Amino acid sequence: MEPFNFMFYEWEKNCPDKPFLRQPFGEDWEEYSWAEVGVMARKMANALQRLNLPDKAHVGIVSKNCREWIIADMAILMAGYISVPFFATLTGTQLQEVLDLGDVKALFVGKIEDWENKKEKITSNIPKIAFPNYDGHSIIDDALQWEDIMANFDPIKVVHVPMMNDVWTIVFTSGTTGRPKGVVLTYYAIENCKWSTEELNPAQVSYEGNNRFFSYLPLNHIAERVVVEYTAFKYGGSISFTESLATFSRNLIDTKPTTFFAVPRILNKFQSAILAKLPQ
Repeated sequence: MEPFNFMFYEWEKNCPDKPFLRQPFGEDWEEYSWAEVGVMARKMANALQRLNLPDKAHVGIVSKNCREWIIADMAILMAGYISVPFFATLTGTQLQEVLDLGDVKALFVGKIEDWENKKEKITSNIPKIAFPNYDGHSIIDDALQWEDIMANFDPIKVVHVPMMNDVWTIVFTSGTTGRPKGVVLTYYAIENCKWSTEELNPAQVSYEGNNRFFSYLPLNHIAERVVVEYTAFKYGGSISFTESLATFSRNLIDTKPTTFFAVPRILNKFQSAILAKLPQ
């Protein structure tokens, strides 16, 4: 069996001080380097393993896009578990349904709204890990805290190396057409996407690591996850996030992205803003 080549380790070794994750806070940006992200992911992997979860346990993530989303996803891989990400907009009842369907044994709760209402509907007695609090979002106080883990856990020395035919993730549909369905994907799924980023390379991704990715569409959706997260892992560069819908334009301008995933609604807004200043 062929092992999955997680290119993060190469960029971490060769470009330890280069910015990798960039999070906006008002006018300011906080940056984590490749090496810093590696240390944090290994600390979180240690914390996950200390939970004594079953072998190849399913670990959920429910959060809007942020730097901790990427680190949590990496930690799940490094610890030898399977990621099961969810839409941050799910109601408590909907979240409980996919927790059951996905057989989730632990849950990251992050940049999310209405957690107090959501958790009332969650009956699963599973350990939860809270991301640091973001202004305007719920404070998650009924969980292990991210900052405590970073302060009190050492990075694991040996990371799990998955095989290409191992399960990588379970991606759930939104449920708009009925009961949500979980799509089980192996690491081959990432490899099979290389035609779009390597052979055809329509996004013109740089092989030199000089890419600037901008992430705002939900990372639990497979398109954003492959085009932004895993393309960044493979080709290097930085991933910048948006603080909120209100700051989207400013964050985008500050980032000057070379690659970001878009949907027609966003492109229509761009066009409308341009035509308002420069009529056809």
